[in-house]
Amino acid sequence: EDKRNPLNTTTYGTGELVLAALEKGFTDISIAIGGSATNDGGMGFATALGVRFYDTEGKILEGFGRDLEKVAHIDTSGLNPLARKAHFTVMCDVKNPLCGKDGATYTYGAQKGGTPEALDRLERGMVNYRDTIIREFGINADEVQGSGAAGGLGAALMFFLGAEMKSGIEAVLDLIGFDRMLEDT
Repeated sequence: EDKRNPLNTTTYGTGELVLAALEKGFTDISIAIGGSATNDGGMGFATALGVRFYDTEGKILEGFGRDLEKVAHIDTSGLNPLARKAHFTVMCDVKNPLCGKDGATYTYGAQKGGTPEALDRLERGMVNYRDTIIREFGINADEVQGSGAAGGLGAALMFFLGAEMKSGIEAVLDLIGFDRMLEDT
């Protein structure tokens, strides 16, 4: 428990899992998000797929929660071409925005080990990250329901991969063909 610190966690491993699926030929990927130990805005995830995040000096950021406050530029030109061709569905049952009192940091950060000081730092970083996305892509993550899920992974999935957000139960019922099963009975 003493090692929990959302400043030092990343969604990079989730990105590696998605990359492995893409490299195996999967083109329709569903991802259930929630219950993460992360608060990196999905930077680690996107980094694993080739997106690069830079600070004001042009140095590449690793994609940890502590990097949110340093993001000055986002380069999506290196996004893996397999990711560009795939369809992504996000299964998510929360509607939290990326920032604010109901956002990723203040709603879930404490359960991830964030101290009040760390949460304030992460929130300032998340606001910086959001503002960089607005400036560079013209999209305000706070206006998209679920963008704050899993420490902001919802935002990364939607903005960098064009993922479709669905409620968890709706997505599961679609995956198992529930409507078709009802018609067959």
